[in-house]
Amino acid sequence: MSRRKLTDEERIAAVQDVLNGNGGCKQIAPKYGINHETLTLKNSIMRY
Repeated sequence: MSRRKLTDEERIAAVQDVLNGNGGCKQIAPKYGINHETLTLKNSIMRY
């Protein structure tokens, strides 16, 4: 998977998906092109 920087809108949408119960980090990460093994999404959730 290629690395790219998420836009603020993508990051917020991913966090909202997790907080709304649409899945966990492992399920949401691929939708936004995030490697679920990194802490990118988890750190974003913690900052939210």
